Amino acid sequence: MTPSPIGIPGTGSCAPERHIGNGEIAVHLDMPEKWTEKRTEIAGHRWAAPHEAGARLLHRVGAA
Repeated sequence: MTPSPIGIPGTGSCAPERHIGNGEIAVHLDMPEKWTEKRTEIAGHRWAAPHEAGARLLHRVGAA
């Protein structure tokens, strides 16, 4: 069997600009600030603004 000439020419990524910590989310959820990080090891999150819809983020990735 001959190997197929299929490959991945490149990858890209793009994240929303706003970074928020667990403390900002914890206030809204009425929970301790360290709860999420202790259980998931996630220290922060990215929060998309209205002008950063999924399609626009993908467009930025494709333009890079």
